[in-house]
Amino acid sequence: MKTIKFVISLVVLFISASIVGQDSCRPQLVSFGVHREELPDGWLHSTGGMVNETRMLEVDYFDNRRIDQFEFNSEGWVDMTTINEDNRRLKYRHKVAINLGDYMVSQDTLDYEVCASDGFVTFYCEKPVAAGETERVEWAYTVEIAPWGDLNGDECINAYDLGLLLGEWGVEGSTADLNNDGTVDPADLGIILANWKTYDCIEPPDDPEDGTYNPVWESADDILAFTIDSFGNGNIMTENVTVENLKGGMIGIVDDTGNSGTKFFHLFSNFQVLGVSGWSPFDTWVVEVYDDEILVGRTSSDSSGPVYNPDGTSNYGNSIYWNPMIEPFKVGDRWILYRWIDTPDIPEYPPSRMN
Repeated sequence: MKTIKFVISLVVLFISASIVGQDSCRPQLVSFGVHREELPDGWLHSTGGMVNETRMLEVDYFDNRRIDQFEFNSEGWVDMTTINEDNRRLKYRHKVAINLGDYMVSQDTLDYEVCASDGFVTFYCEKPVAAGETERVEWAYTVEIAPWGDLNGDECINAYDLGLLLGEWGVEGSTADLNNDGTVDPADLGIILANWKTYDCIEPPDDPEDGTYNPVWESADDILAFTIDSFGNGNIMTENVTVENLKGGMIGIVDDTGNSGTKFFHLFSNFQVLGVSGWSPFDTWVVEVYDDEILVGRTSSDSSGPVYNPDGTSNYGNSIYWNPMIEPFKVGDRWILYRWIDTPDIPEYPPSRMN
């Protein structure tokens, strides 16, 4: 494989393709043909040039566009020559397709521009060239690609992510809205398929086991989990669950007293009701439920559908309410509560309801 050699301190830029569009990259110049040879290691060697009555360009570079989906590397040079008696400012540009995603650009000098956006990387340079003279621009740059579509955090984009996306189809404000156009739709499906990757996967980080929780919500001030061990007549008391205090320790669960009797977790007029302690009407929260380590239900204080915080009165008492239920009560299910004193400043909040 070719080795990119950086001869000067790296210039590093982070670019989100959802913010920077191709209109911000340099526009197309007059094109000319190049010859491309695939090397034994999969890299491409491109050579070519053009000449007219005023100028001559000759280009020679290597890149790995065919063998790496997640890091694009290029190095090479272009010679720009003025062949008449006038001084000129000569330009060169090329453009290569890469995966859609967020990009980190590293380049060896500021003698040229690299613009990565909307599934393309555009290289551009220009130089004042005196009459009869030649100026060379050399480059070595890398574009690290964090492709859109890895919805479960296993560093792959595969059938699991496809299933999660289809489960959010038509939902507004979902994390499966990969291009941030407001809705999960065919455009997001196209991104999943274009960025498909099934090798070098890791264990998904958002499948909690005992003592763990979804890292998306790790900024919560308090995290508490409980597993349903038993229940009768649809009523679950605190004595029927195993509790884990995972972070903070300022919240808890209680058998709340209301018009329907003393209960911890129950249904009331189509609402799922959860008795809690240490919460205020101004808190922000997320509730998730896992069946055999698979996320099967989710809601939050700002998700769609009626949701209510505890108010300490005869209205909502010491319970949080949501409607409709996100998962029927079932022995073995693990419920995780995330509580923020202030609204979390993370792009994943509020999550879409899952039920």
